[in-house]
Amino acid sequence: MKIFGIAILLMGLLAGLSLCIDILMGSDLITSLKNALSPFRLMELPELVLLYFFIFLFLVKSAVSLYQGRKSKTNS
Repeated sequence: MKIFGIAILLMGLLAGLSLCIDILMGSDLITSLKNALSPFRLMELPELVLLYFFIFLFLVKSAVSLYQGRKSKTNS
């Protein structure tokens, strides 16, 4: 669960940094958000499938790790 939290925190901080840099360069908030999300709009179907597959694997691995941690605590 810590890894998931750290990944979300880093993603949020980097997205915020990107938005701040765009705003400091003179763009408005809507344009900054469009610039941050444009790589996802340009993805083709195989790229999107791989992205969702990797996110799914990450979530499953985190859930299994969490489940095994709770199971080992109850057995101890």
